[in-house]
Amino acid sequence: MKKGLWYKSLIPVFLAGCVATGGGHKPDKPDDTDLSALFNRQAVAETYAISCDMRDFVREASYRTPSRRYTSDDFRGGSANITAIYSPHLSAEDRLKAEQFLDTIPGHVGDLFYKQGGVFVFTSQSLAEALPGYADHKDKHGNYPYQNNYVGLYRGNEKRVFVTFGLANIEKTDDGFEIKGYRPYGGNKIGVFHHELGHYIDDMLGGLGRKERTSDPNDILQHLQAHRHDDRFTDTAAFREALEADFEELVKKPHADYALKFRSYFLPDSYKGTKLYGQKDSWDDTGSEVFAELWSEVHGYGTYDLAYYFPRTYQIVKDVDRELRQIYEQNKRECEQQFFSPDFRFALQPI
Repeated sequence: MKKGLWYKSLIPVFLAGCVATGGGHKPDKPDDTDLSALFNRQAVAETYAISCDMRDFVREASYRTPSRRYTSDDFRGGSANITAIYSPHLSAEDRLKAEQFLDTIPGHVGDLFYKQGGVFVFTSQSLAEALPGYADHKDKHGNYPYQNNYVGLYRGNEKRVFVTFGLANIEKTDDGFEIKGYRPYGGNKIGVFHHELGHYIDDMLGGLGRKERTSDPNDILQHLQAHRHDDRFTDTAAFREALEADFEELVKKPHADYALKFRSYFLPDSYKGTKLYGQKDSWDDTGSEVFAELWSEVHGYGTYDLAYYFPRTYQIVKDVDRELRQIYEQNKRECEQQFFSPDFRFALQPI
């Protein structure tokens, strides 16, 4: 969907809980992507190179407190010192898993996410526990209430990643629905976690890494505060061309209906007359979701084996990750207190 004031990306339960099947052998590796026209190395390098003394100041200036309209007070967080918020209903085992998820964040991702005011939110009683304002909304596919039917969410305006460890038991009534307790979600939660981080990377590169951005170090704070922008990395011509080329190849080859339906969250209903059984109704939505899932696959946490179906797009995502790693290694600062150390990230737990 087009990103407006509140950019949302969701992972549905029935897809995120599955295991990838039917990928077959990988296609030949495409050539490495020339990122020079897409990627302002200097602007990203300056973000990595911010001094330790300035790092926390930049985070504080970038941090956005979420609106009470959608977010529960317990999950709003009143300070930039908070990097992770946990539901009080999480079991000890799930709390430990959430902490372990944070330990899997690569340095070149965590550094940017921290400086841009990013926060991770882990819920137990569906996403609606943190976002009650969404609990009684239908999504565009008629799922009602949709926040109880999804397990991951990225909110770009606030730079917040949400992952839930539990789902609501929903019963329809004459008046709408009723929640009858909660159950554990047993799907690939760490894959969802890195998928949502993929949305962050897409969002971040759109706002920070474009070629026309200034390389003036004094303007870096303006980059980090530019939360409301209308483009993402997946809006670039090179990414769109790769995705379209992959779709051209996809429809030329026979694929089992079940394999396409399994990946319906990332596909349109049809492409140039070929039925794909997908859910997406816009090119923007398709590109964003494919990028995010391929980002999860690049880091070893994917579920759908999309690299087999989108080899050119996968190569671009892989090259973006490689490029960010290189820039980070060349410009990183070794600060005494790391951005997601236990002493720092656990500053608040809702009660």
